[in-house]
Amino acid sequence: KTLKSMPTITTFRAIRGAKEQVATLKVALATLKTLGFEDLLENPSSLQTTFLLVDLEGKIPMEVYTAWISEKDRLKSDNKYPNLESFKIFYEKIT
Repeated sequence: KTLKSMPTITTFRAIRGAKEQVATLKVALATLKTLGFEDLLENPSSLQTTFLLVDLEGKIPMEVYTAWISEKDRLKSDNKYPNLESFKIFYEKIT
């Protein structure tokens, strides 16, 4: 599976779907790391990272999305910026 073809989960009650999303995300990020794209995962100013994050944010349940917005604000206040790796850690933790 790819990140683009990952199904959209509309409610957090579909926990199985959310866990499948996390598994797909982990595999995709591990693949990117293996292929030498660590900078893509860690660089918040990368256009590809921005587009992937926007796409992923549209596929998660609304409750998780609002929590992710708060997490992004917290990261920014700590002078860190959201990236694919921080999204994966957050989403895995919340599911």
